[in-house]
Amino acid sequence: MPTYQQLTSLDFAQLNQAVEDWNTTAQRMTELGEESSDGMLAKTRAANWFGMNATASGERIEQAALAFTYAGSQASGIYGVLRDFRDRQKDCQQRLRELSEEAWGKGLSVTPDGQVVARGGNAYIDDNGNQQYRLTDEEVERLYRQGDYSQFQPPELQAEINSIKARIQAVLEESDEFDKAASRALLELAGDDGAPFAMSAYSTLESAERRQGFEDAEEALAIIDKGPTATDEELAHLNELLDSQKNNEYFATHLMSQLPPNKLLLFLGDIYDAEGTGPDDHRAAIIGDMGENLGIVLGLASQSGHAGTDTIQPDMVAAWEDDMVALGGQRVILSDGRQGPYGFQLMSNIMGSGEYSTHYLTNYHEALVSWEQEMSPPGSAWNRTAALYTPITGDAFRLDPMTGLMEATARSPEAAATIFSNDEASEYLLTGRPLEGLPPELGEGGGRAASEAIGNAFLAATTGMNPYDPGALPVEQEDVHRRNLDRGLAIMAEAGDDLQPEFREPMAKVFLNHGEEYVQTSGSLDERERPLHKEHLFEVTRQLSRDPDAYALLNSGINAALVESFHHTETFDGEPIDPGDTLGRAGMAVGFLEQARYEALHGELATAESRAVWDARMQYHGWGGIVGQTPYAGDIFQRGVDVWSQKWLDDELERINDGYSLDSKKVSEIRDRQLVALAEEWYEIHPDWAESSESHNTRFGRVGEIHASANLGNNRNS
Repeated sequence: MPTYQQLTSLDFAQLNQAVEDWNTTAQRMTELGEESSDGMLAKTRAANWFGMNATASGERIEQAALAFTYAGSQASGIYGVLRDFRDRQKDCQQRLRELSEEAWGKGLSVTPDGQVVARGGNAYIDDNGNQQYRLTDEEVERLYRQGDYSQFQPPELQAEINSIKARIQAVLEESDEFDKAASRALLELAGDDGAPFAMSAYSTLESAERRQGFEDAEEALAIIDKGPTATDEELAHLNELLDSQKNNEYFATHLMSQLPPNKLLLFLGDIYDAEGTGPDDHRAAIIGDMGENLGIVLGLASQSGHAGTDTIQPDMVAAWEDDMVALGGQRVILSDGRQGPYGFQLMSNIMGSGEYSTHYLTNYHEALVSWEQEMSPPGSAWNRTAALYTPITGDAFRLDPMTGLMEATARSPEAAATIFSNDEASEYLLTGRPLEGLPPELGEGGGRAASEAIGNAFLAATTGMNPYDPGALPVEQEDVHRRNLDRGLAIMAEAGDDLQPEFREPMAKVFLNHGEEYVQTSGSLDERERPLHKEHLFEVTRQLSRDPDAYALLNSGINAALVESFHHTETFDGEPIDPGDTLGRAGMAVGFLEQARYEALHGELATAESRAVWDARMQYHGWGGIVGQTPYAGDIFQRGVDVWSQKWLDDELERINDGYSLDSKKVSEIRDRQLVALAEEWYEIHPDWAESSESHNTRFGRVGEIHASANLGNNRNS
């Protein structure tokens, strides 16, 4: 794979010359082929020659003429591949440069070796407002030389750093794929030493990728045909083929076309079965990776079959998807005659890594929910598979197929938005699945794996973002995202204290992406000015505040939305308001958040012991941990992760250390540092208006206004 420096500094002069030379060669060879055909070859064919000499001479002339024609074809193929390769690499280079410019505009820079660091990351502002430096120039040079950039990647910028790095990596991987495809094509076009000229199999890089995809798919299918008899080496090679071609649509669609769902499910059932192999960590690792890459490849085929004008084999893809859905509720009969898992279980285990079409995911979801609701209790049959089947990958094999489906749904925000647009589907997923009958499988976050996946799918449905993509950037919210949020809030609020804890952190992230609506709702006195239902918003905020991670995520990130709201001198429905009202609105929102925290930690379910655990987690958490959990919140989050959020954290830790709450102090006292910092930022935005206002023209007056609003905001009925 090329490095960032290699690609950004790549000089195309030699490649340009090679493209020009091969174009000239192709044209000349083609002309010679035409001259041979129209000249000597045509005359030879027209002549009435007889005898051994005439036959031999005719064959030599025929071969020479065809050689020029074939040489022209090969030269044209080399020219086409080189030309396309150059153009694609130029495009990759340009995209890297654009990413570097984007990083610069966000206070970052990209080092020659492709690391993303904060510009001036060695500098900081002390409590007196003076710029200080963490390291000497010599220390900075030494760390750069060693490749240690940790000192220049501050936690408050980690979200943007991660996003830029992920997108740089994606471009480098794409460049590498083009390089490998072009190299393979050129070697095939050149042929072996001494080999005669032959007609070129392709004339562009795309046609080479198509042929290579077909060939590699056939090779992969041959290994799949071996089923459980495939050796570790063969399965490893299958995984290599899948990995190397996972972005090749021609490979993906040909593989899908020759791998009908019943054949795929039998292969998966056999290959994941530990009955014949017993515990084998090496084989299990190979199969785990192979399943992940197979899920990615089939997802690409699914998307390619529904890609509008660029659709590949749409009828085949749609039929394949429908057949897979139809087989989901049937147990797979393994090659040795035993009953295996359900089709839904096997397919869902590889789906979670891929991005599938909305058509497929919505149909799959409807069929899966319908099938498991027929069980008593719903979903209980998934558990029974464990008594019949021992997967070689152990706990990594998910018995609950909803996990893989919802992971795939989260990776396809359009599908997520469609699924959660249905009232019944939303209610079933968010509160309707009876947990006691489902497999108690743990996810990466420590909660139920399926619930974590549902939470992430809801996040995608309300934000339009893929939560599993570290390079994801915020997208413009559409009406469907708001409607899904309204619907989800109502369902979750009704659940109250029974709301699944796995939804808390995803909901904090949803609120950060809907920061404007959150502030307008929590900070407004007039119901007509609220884009969301305030009671529902409060209840869900109270529930997520029971988790210190989710609470910290929301309260640190919401400062960005509070500052952003100072620029919005209108209500959500467009009615103009004074700049002073924006300060009051922010104060009300802070009071709203504080009241939710209080009721979460001092409500009916709260105990002194639970508060102690919560407090300890917050103290341990630290500032870096809070920001590190927001890899996708984007610009609106980054604009607020400095002084305002640090002041909030200072207030939070002091209140924990001193042990006070709303029982003994007002919001304005508990969150004084945060409120003062917000008031000062508000003045920077509206200095002229403030100076003309008797109530806001002094620092004391401005702080008093936001204090009063915060104290009012913690009244649930305000």
